[in-house]
Amino acid sequence: MRPGAVLLDLDGTLVDTPSTMRDVVVQTLEELVGVLPAAVRVAIADRWIADPARHFHRYETGEISFVDQRRERFAEVAAIAGASADELPYAEWESAYEKRLGAAVRPYDDVMAFLDGLHSVPMAVVTNVRSEFQRTKLASAGLAARLPVVVGVDLAGAPKPDAAPFLLACAMLGVDASAAVHIGDSLVADVEGALAAGLSAIWLDPIGVGRGRRLPPGASRVVSLTEATALIA
Repeated sequence: MRPGAVLLDLDGTLVDTPSTMRDVVVQTLEELVGVLPAAVRVAIADRWIADPARHFHRYETGEISFVDQRRERFAEVAAIAGASADELPYAEWESAYEKRLGAAVRPYDDVMAFLDGLHSVPMAVVTNVRSEFQRTKLASAGLAARLPVVVGVDLAGAPKPDAAPFLLACAMLGVDASAAVHIGDSLVADVEGALAAGLSAIWLDPIGVGRGRRLPPGASRVVSLTEATALIA
């Protein structure tokens, strides 16, 4: 049965933000400290993406703010570059980082076919980043016209896995949560959050980290949006 609405995560689900971040975090840091050796560039990109101290997770669970998690991560990569975060103009770096990232993101190869396959189903983007910034990414990726409804953390008042973003998106689309499905790449923020809010959930797991894992009732795992289309259509 086709759902009454489909909610979608953005970063890592519709647009390849992780790959873009690898380049952008290095480029913007080099604007402050100069050209870095290749090995240092790789180490910075790896640290930013892996986030081993789980700063972004701490933000999602309400332990720290979005700004605080980004400052903590900036301090880590600055140290790898041999600089002190206290000595660098963080506000200048953040502005350049967001501007470059917003302009460079691109959709995954299967996104357009996925949207075409579900063109008659109401859709909304539900994200843990500010709505305005995510609209910039959608425009850069050529998806803005296809996905005009965007629920960012600024509108919902709390990030996923809190129920608020999911319920607000359902309300904006005029559907009951029980009739909607949410698709995202985070098992906690997207799957557990959606289920707790009363939606069904699809975990997008392209590299197969959850292969063989038993998911709660109402949740499914796919390796691509193409597979998700078949599952819900």
